[in-house]
Amino acid sequence: MKKPKPPKTIEEVEAYISEKRLNVDPKFFWDFYEAADWYDSLGKPVLSWKQKVLTWNRKQLEQGKRHRCTYCGCKKPGVYIAGRDDTGMASWRCVDHKPGFRPAMPDMTKAFRTVPSEVNVNDERNRQTKELMK
Repeated sequence: MKKPKPPKTIEEVEAYISEKRLNVDPKFFWDFYEAADWYDSLGKPVLSWKQKVLTWNRKQLEQGKRHRCTYCGCKKPGVYIAGRDDTGMASWRCVDHKPGFRPAMPDMTKAFRTVPSEVNVNDERNRQTKELMK
């Protein structure tokens, strides 16, 4: 197995990133691979750290890309993936049109409400039991 070829210093990484004007945090990149002894997440050695920096930059650009809201067609910041539509394509929603919270069991929400303090729970339970026994 080949051995990793890390950069000599973090300054070398900073210089390369600033020279290429990339959208990568050099300290985070350095710390990430330094902690793993310059092996990637698949356990393979980092043979070209410059290529890894370019890959990180590409992924940063893809994640920060704005997508057209499938609900209204706008391109507002904060657009996020909301699942898939009927055709299987990714469905994107802007902040204004993101789906709200829906309880998993909407009918059960009433059952978990607190009992008013003036109602004696035991009396109510006894009354309900007697009604069922009739």
